[in-house]
Amino acid sequence: MVGLKRLLAAMPKINAINHMACNSPGIFICVFLLLCISAYSAYSQQSTGIVSRIVYLAGNTADAENTKNLEALHESVLKETAPVTVIYNGDILHKSGLEVNALNEDSAFIRLLFAVVKDAPEAAVYFIPGDLDWNNSGIHGWESVIKLEQLVNGIAGKKVFLPETGCPGPVTIDLGEDLLLILISSPWWIHPHERPHAPATSCDVLVEQQFMEQLEDLLEVNSEKNVLIAGHHPAISNGNYGGRNAIGQHFSPPVIGTFKAAYHQNIGDPKDMAYSAYRSFAGSLKFLLQDQSPFIYASAHDYNLQILEFENSYQLVSGAIVKKVASATSKNTIYRSKEQGFIKLTYYQDGKVMADVVELAEGKILGITTKELYQSSCNPDGSGAPLNSRYVPCRKKIFSC
Repeated sequence: MVGLKRLLAAMPKINAINHMACNSPGIFICVFLLLCISAYSAYSQQSTGIVSRIVYLAGNTADAENTKNLEALHESVLKETAPVTVIYNGDILHKSGLEVNALNEDSAFIRLLFAVVKDAPEAAVYFIPGDLDWNNSGIHGWESVIKLEQLVNGIAGKKVFLPETGCPGPVTIDLGEDLLLILISSPWWIHPHERPHAPATSCDVLVEQQFMEQLEDLLEVNSEKNVLIAGHHPAISNGNYGGRNAIGQHFSPPVIGTFKAAYHQNIGDPKDMAYSAYRSFAGSLKFLLQDQSPFIYASAHDYNLQILEFENSYQLVSGAIVKKVASATSKNTIYRSKEQGFIKLTYYQDGKVMADVVELAEGKILGITTKELYQSSCNPDGSGAPLNSRYVPCRKKIFSC
């Protein structure tokens, strides 16, 4: 992947060629080079500040006792002038999944989740399964997630609950020309009971290695696009499920609290990153975050809001739309919130990517913290954020001359 740094490093050579061309019979080469440089400069000026896509991330809506924060999300969506995508990052409906046929109140809640884009003509919604949707990693997990998929898609009138039929994915969705959304089902990897397997399945992927190979191939093939992968389980987290327990938990109750914390940190159940299958999933995805950087992996699972940097890629945790549990900090913490809320990503035409952490209480905005995740390689602003070397639109302008 050739970033603008390499282009800039090559500029003395271009200028030298330009000088030679303009002082020789090759006047047409001179004009050609000047037109290319002018096209790059004009594009950089025109694309600065123009938003190409807004993505809202909200997870862990299951058994919500208060939906006022969803109303706040709706109000935020309505203010946008650019195309909007809302992603529900799993744990959608109940803490034990949809074990029986959907009730009227189940349908009503799903309609409420769709209502966040009501009256927003350029907005779309996607749902991803979480471990609670898989019967809380229970024996009826596969059956439960299929029932939820049928409920959601039936209300939508189209396929918006992805990946389908309990399959792991990856499923790709083009959000314009500059952003590829990849949806995955992380519970498939971690689920301890029956799941789609050969030969009685329509899934394209049947084993973990094949899943990661397809994911890696997609990142390589789309090396000149922004890539956002969305799932449920984070690969990196400073929350409870990542083994980072608050001091108070060791004393709640005394001794037993410490034992429980040690169990979740070292052995764990399917919710915990220490659990063998979860540890395998997290390790594989962390490898991609490093080897195929830069890209963003967005998840939920932990009930908090986190922005974590890892080798010029990012792990986002947006699981606090209706409930909050404090997270710890680490050297890769860009931001963490102690409040409920959601995360908003803003993609710009020049390659800049921003994140807003919107903190809420009872539907009221407590504060908005903005972090620059990637500088534009075409219009670097010196913020200290990594350059977006994956999506460099001005490069295309130069090489298309």
